[in-house]
Amino acid sequence: MIKSEYIKDFSFRTNLTQKQSKKILESVYVHLIEVLIDQQEVFTHIGKFYIDQQHVHNQFYKGQQKILKIKLNKIERGLINERSKK
Repeated sequence: MIKSEYIKDFSFRTNLTQKQSKKILESVYVHLIEVLIDQQEVFTHIGKFYIDQQHVHNQFYKGQQKILKIKLNKIERGLINERSKK
């Protein structure tokens, strides 16, 4: 799915406008990126991931860092992967 499809889907599921949905999704995305950068790893329902620091591509725009691309490497399987095995 591309970003606009996620926004449309989220707004449909939550009965919010697409503008409200976009703000919520972007704030969650920003928080996730901040956690990844600070802690170098993140736990999700599909597994544990860490950032490959050699593959973080970013640029600075108007004094703020804009991350263009991050490569994540999976460390452990999550609950969804474990359930699908059974």
